[in-house]
Amino acid sequence: MDNTVLAPDGAPIDTANVVDSGIDAPVDSRACTGGDGAMTAADGSCIVLFTTPQNFAAADASCIAIDSRLAILNTADRDAIAKALIGTADVWIGLGDQVAENTFVWVDGTPLVFENFFTDEPNNANGAFEEDCVMYSGSRGGWDDRPCSNAVANIGATPTEYPFLCMF
Repeated sequence: MDNTVLAPDGAPIDTANVVDSGIDAPVDSRACTGGDGAMTAADGSCIVLFTTPQNFAAADASCIAIDSRLAILNTADRDAIAKALIGTADVWIGLGDQVAENTFVWVDGTPLVFENFFTDEPNNANGAFEEDCVMYSGSRGGWDDRPCSNAVANIGATPTEYPFLCMF
């Protein structure tokens, strides 16, 4: 079977450079594999678990290095896929309020619409120190704001290195 795509004039189209007009970016045709586990969401996005703990910035840099970002769990389906992948682990997701306190945005700049914070979160450590990054607590089944690194946390008070979820 020939999979050649033809333009209306009959000329072949180079599908390697096809652009999805909904997001104005080349279509990502990678298989949903890698890391320590991966699952595909209903919208076709791939969420990949990496179990080596890192701080938030290092985790996002690791995702960028594989042409992805920390997971953007902006739908109930993506959130459920993340929960299935992480089990009871705590992992970084791509959400934070680093720019403006209590204004949470995803690493791609999109605003928070769907959320799954557990009761009394986000709470900025009840004022004890800055918690500007968000992790998904598998054991508690929801999101929690946490310090992005030890530089802003009381050392030993709260972990700041977690496994993480990338998404493409």
